[in-house]
Amino acid sequence: MKFLLLAAAFHGSALANGECLPGALLKDGIAAIGESKFELAVSLCRSGLKKLGDSYQSAEVIDDTGQKLVAIELEFKAGRVGNAAVGYCRILDSRWKLFLSLETQARRPSSERPNPSLQPTRASCAALVG
Repeated sequence: MKFLLLAAAFHGSALANGECLPGALLKDGIAAIGESKFELAVSLCRSGLKKLGDSYQSAEVIDDTGQKLVAIELEFKAGRVGNAAVGYCRILDSRWKLFLSLETQARRPSSERPNPSLQPTRASCAALVG
């Protein structure tokens, strides 16, 4: 849980043009876990992962989170929704941090930079995902 609280402090909620952004979905997913709303947390963090897509990937990073997602999905299907919620939020946190770090790498050509529409702003998305 300490990990999740640190992640919540790092990520702001975001809403741009009526669309929830990954950082917001993560923050709201973590909040849902804190309230034992595990189904909502799974939905929020899955939505964040879908929205982020592969925009966090780079040639410099080996990403093993895909394998972890398989295990998390098995937890969910087995009815261990709390474990799955934490897992999905951790994966989203990891990928979101990678995405944000890409934005700060000045050596990347502008043509390879992630989509700027995914940048965080302030707002809440929990009410929009359900």
